[in-house]
Amino acid sequence: MKTLLFWTLTAAGLLSGCASSLVVTDAEQKAVAGIPVRTPALVKVTKTTDYKPLPGAEHQKFKEYCTPEVSEEFQTLPLGNLYFISFKPAALADAEFKVEFADSGALKHVSLNSKASSGVEQVSGLLSTVLPFVKAPKAEVEALGTKAAGDKTSASLRAEHCVAGKTTAEISPVELPGLKK
Repeated sequence: MKTLLFWTLTAAGLLSGCASSLVVTDAEQKAVAGIPVRTPALVKVTKTTDYKPLPGAEHQKFKEYCTPEVSEEFQTLPLGNLYFISFKPAALADAEFKVEFADSGALKHVSLNSKASSGVEQVSGLLSTVLPFVKAPKAEVEALGTKAAGDKTSASLRAEHCVAGKTTAEISPVELPGLKK
């Protein structure tokens, strides 16, 4: 009976030690402190699209409508300070740790499910401090000029007689008054 109890306890001890582990490494395969995340930063994205007239003499007289088109939008991108999220489970706890990222690469969701959930409030407090959410102001929309040939707007003439060329994008940080970096 003692032998059976010994082997049962030994097997249980060995099986409980067969847990998986997650190691995050850098490019040189050196372990880092956790999963790297950056705080969101409000930026202005300015896109400029160049236009040129379509081939043919009938399109060349509309060359003045083939002006560059500039659009601006405000986005929050993960370009701020670098932090690491790490998870150290309790020795005998049943725990689940999950990190989700948005398409932009920004941290979307962190969850920790554990039987001993006293640390969840601390993680939530840390994330609310580290990841401030700044509502992005709406981009101002500038109307296209209304130079017209007959009753057509310059936008419709551009669509009809011009072809889009290269589009360039520029990202510039936005500093809001009253907020410190």
